Amino acid sequence: MIIDWTNNYSYFVGVSYVSIETLSITLGWREVVKEGSKIGKIYKNQTALTIRLTTHIDITGATASIKYRKPSGTEGEWPGNIIDTTNGTIQYLIQSADDLDEAGSWTLWTHIVFATGEIALGEPFKMYVYRAGS
Repeated sequence: MIIDWTNNYSYFVGVSYVSIETLSITLGWREVVKEGSKIGKIYKNQTALTIRLTTHIDITGATASIKYRKPSGTEGEWPGNIIDTTNGTIQYLIQSADDLDEAGSWTLWTHIVFATGEIALGEPFKMYVYRAGS
């Protein structure tokens, strides 16, 4: 399953703000969720999941991460693997059952640090993680 965000952005010197435009979740070749639809779910402790974000800004030489806030309020980040520098596409493959260890509403956003030290922040996006069987 892949969560794929495509973002628009507004670039400012020092900090940029990346706004999320679309969200889709795919499982293999078949799209199962579009923003606002009720088809398909993400479950607590799920590991067959990739989170992919496209910022539409050139991130050559930058480092990227996906920051999150769990339902409990705990914050953290996953390393972003840059897969397309020109379009600013980063992804994180969920590594273990501990990555999505809480059911409830998660908040995710991008964090990009350019070689110049400038920072681009993504607009927060809510993602709901369900308990198995719900």
